[in-house]
Amino acid sequence: MIWVVLGLIVVYLAFEHFAGRPKTGFIIIQDIYSQFEMKKELQKKYESAHNARKRIADSMVMNIRMLGQKIDAEKGKDTSDISHFKAMRMEYSERKQRSDQDDSTQSKQYDDAILNQLNQYVKDYGKENHYEYIFGNGNGSLMDADESKNITAQVTQYVNQRYEGKK
Repeated sequence: MIWVVLGLIVVYLAFEHFAGRPKTGFIIIQDIYSQFEMKKELQKKYESAHNARKRIADSMVMNIRMLGQKIDAEKGKDTSDISHFKAMRMEYSERKQRSDQDDSTQSKQYDDAILNQLNQYVKDYGKENHYEYIFGNGNGSLMDADESKNITAQVTQYVNQRYEGKK
């Protein structure tokens, strides 16, 4: 009889010990971010837009150089060419500044959209899989963790399936 009572106490204590612990895991944020399909798609869009802006700027530079060489060859005799050269340089400078600003704005918009979507998907993953805590590793906020609690691969698969509409 005493063994039965002791056994029940041990079972109860074990249950309390394990059932009382929250389910936790951690993710390596940079890995999920770099493998996220939305990020890959938006990076291609960004690069395409950036390259288009760069081609325009490169074309302008080529035209400015050619006109500069013409002016040098003519020893600056044609004042209309000089005026046109100055106007082209001014236009290039303004275009380059706008292009750099457009690159920066587009990059920030895409990063914000990616991070917002990732945060939502990680939150959904946690709810669906009954996690009380999912910690992020990669920016110094989690200094050490048991590798068995690393759920990066599972979360990466989940967020990509969600993004592709498969979940």
